[in-house]
Amino acid sequence: MNAVRNILTGHSKKPSAQTLLAISKVLGCTIEELLEQEISEKHSKKILQEFHFKNIDLFEEIALYLIDFCCNNNIVIENIKFHADLLHIYKYLEENNKSVFDERFCKWYMMREMD
Repeated sequence: MNAVRNILTGHSKKPSAQTLLAISKVLGCTIEELLEQEISEKHSKKILQEFHFKNIDLFEEIALYLIDFCCNNNIVIENIKFHADLLHIYKYLEENNKSVFDERFCKWYMMREMD
């Protein structure tokens, strides 16, 4: 999870091939597709703001958790499924006025999806 966070925050400008491979497996894409879709943190935050996410930090924390959860549980998830899960969790937390990350809920949601 630290490797992903460092990439997203711009602290890691040249991640290792092993890190990129692990991320691409979790997201269900090739390394080439992963690199083609790479955008700066500033640009990604701007995109998220345009989609009216009230709490970008919460959205990012959920995304990092999902990536970490999939890596730790050897789950390969398609890109579209990853995004759907991310949006469902974010929407639930926002609708229930939870402005902080709820790891317990995220874990429950992902475990439910595994059944």
